[in-house]
Amino acid sequence: MSDSRAGAGGNPLVQVFRDIGRAAVSAPGLPEALTGMLDAVAPVLPGTCLSIMLFDQDRRDLITVAHRGLDDAGLHIRFKAGEGLAGWAASHLQTAIVNDPLTDPRFVANPGISHEIKAIVCVPLYAMSLCSGVFNVHSATRSFTPDDADLAEMLAALISAEIQRRRMAQLILMDSLTQVGNRRSFENVLRIEVARALRYGNALSVAGIDLDHMRDLNGKHGDRAGDLVLRGVSSLLRGILRTPDHLFRIGGDEFGILLPETDSNGAARLGERARAAIADWRSEALPEGLRITASVGVTTYQSGEELEKVIARMDDAEMRAKQAGRNRVVVG
Repeated sequence: MSDSRAGAGGNPLVQVFRDIGRAAVSAPGLPEALTGMLDAVAPVLPGTCLSIMLFDQDRRDLITVAHRGLDDAGLHIRFKAGEGLAGWAASHLQTAIVNDPLTDPRFVANPGISHEIKAIVCVPLYAMSLCSGVFNVHSATRSFTPDDADLAEMLAALISAEIQRRRMAQLILMDSLTQVGNRRSFENVLRIEVARALRYGNALSVAGIDLDHMRDLNGKHGDRAGDLVLRGVSSLLRGILRTPDHLFRIGGDEFGILLPETDSNGAARLGERARAAIADWRSEALPEGLRITASVGVTTYQSGEELEKVIARMDDAEMRAKQAGRNRVVVG
């Protein structure tokens, strides 16, 4: 690795840094960004396999989210927290550089790796002041030097910065109570889906779901009960949506759903499914006999109209559902 960093035409790291930046900003999601960054890093790490492992939500497992030089089985590699050299690096917040891993008690062979590992470097990654995962570099043909570890740490710092940037952006656009997108995220994604619908000529519908009598529920049973309802309904709605659909909490007691490739009839059917599911939902954590209902308003985007008009029509349909007696669906 060391010899590849210098050249007659200048320092190759400059181009690598540029390529890393381009890969980061052009990718739609974090896994794609990290894969692109590994592709950019590869020229200064010849003869190596690269992977990035991140902690899962419960911080129990390190899961491979991006790799270069491994086969498809590489994405199934995971370690328990503290397991293997990657787990050791994450738990001790130290870089591990090992040139004979088979003799190192920390090393755990993984069946997902089909080739020999002669040397390995594992560098902790950070985001939001916590270790978020590990950057792994391993080779079947050569040993690594302290300079190689320094280079891996430098590259890990760039990877960490992108993970932190993505996670901070996610926090800004996420509702902390329900862990779905917030109002700002709803408007951003609506803009993207409108552009996609116009490009491909597909229908696009939106649904607003306003929970009924939540002010009375909070007053009678307390805010904790209200929070349990919002989290429970959020989980319930996620379970009935298709993969392309998007769920948001767009107001205190209101959820919004974007329905790509869905006309008004499909949106009405989804609205009715959501209404019925909420009416049937019960939770042992809530007072016995407590029943939640929702007023649902759905509408379909009309080509060329302003986004504010779509949202206003959705809100109007919701209001008409409430005025008609609540616990019903109105198409706007």
